[in-house]
Amino acid sequence: MIQNTTKKHQKKMKNSNESPNTSTSTASDDFLDLIAVIDDQNSKPLSSLIIDGLKKIKPTSELWILYLFIIIPSIVITCFLIISNSTSLIFTQFVDCSIGVNIAFFAAGLTGFALMQAIVTPKTIMKLSSIKNGPYNKFQNYLIHILGVLFYYIFTLVLSLFIKITVSIISANPDILNFISLNIKNISSFLIIFIYLLIIMHGIIEMFSLIFNLFSIYSLDSYYTCKEYSKTTSENQKKTIKTIEKDLSNS
Repeated sequence: MIQNTTKKHQKKMKNSNESPNTSTSTASDDFLDLIAVIDDQNSKPLSSLIIDGLKKIKPTSELWILYLFIIIPSIVITCFLIISNSTSLIFTQFVDCSIGVNIAFFAAGLTGFALMQAIVTPKTIMKLSSIKNGPYNKFQNYLIHILGVLFYYIFTLVLSLFIKITVSIISANPDILNFISLNIKNISSFLIIFIYLLIIMHGIIEMFSLIFNLFSIYSLDSYYTCKEYSKTTSENQKKTIKTIEKDLSNS
């Protein structure tokens, strides 16, 4: 991902060095397009942005091997929980643990967003914004992914609290579910625990994706900074050489 983006921008920068007028007009057009896209994004309701963000973090077929390694242990853990004599107690403790983890991940996501604001320069924003990637540009996709991850952790926190309250009520009043057969109880418990484990595991995977995106942005920003420094240094050297040659000719 980083290499492909870098190669594209290397070609763009070579073309810009060959034709300054073209690069100026292209930069101006990109800036106007960026303003138009931002205005369109700001006009969207928050619910639409949240939905777009959650779409960014949905499981993909590219990671099916990783999800396979998650599903199999989740099934084994769920089976052990179901046959245990203290299923509700163990599951409640696991929910408590996952609540703490989700709070930590949510804080890490906010920190990552603040870190991205600190490390990204205007030039990097313009470069990433010039790369179209679906309905949004590359930079907006990064922002929407962070938004989706943060709301996913909020969703898991609310879900965890709801499950904890429900399990606590059922544990305190076991006669509430006497009208349901034992087989249905076991199947329902298995599905609830299994799906909850998958949701928590998926949140952990998305934290790795968030870290990778921050690394990508930092790498691109470092690349553009080095290119700009190299260009500035080269121009200064040329000016110095011209000044020396001029002084020598005058002398």
